[in-house]
Amino acid sequence: MSSLTPKQKTVGHLQLKYNIRKEWVTVGNGLESFFDNIETDKCALTNCFLRQQGCGPRYTGDKIEMDTARPWSIKAKVNIKKGYDETVCVECTNNN
Repeated sequence: MSSLTPKQKTVGHLQLKYNIRKEWVTVGNGLESFFDNIETDKCALTNCFLRQQGCGPRYTGDKIEMDTARPWSIKAKVNIKKGYDETVCVECTNNN
């Protein structure tokens, strides 16, 4: 059996500073910020995406986005002056 294991330290609650000159900022280092995959030969990931809080339906908001290919970097908007609070879940799949 192969699987991903969660990192001991998650990205957690981030407080990003407002930036009028920049729309998006990359959060973490892609998938490696969230999971350890010690069996990449048995568990090669083919897709990762965001889900809503609690890992329910797919995330459809406009403040956080994830790249559609490796390393699946996550970006958050930083040009919203009033700020915001968003919680998402990361889900990844393989061909198995």
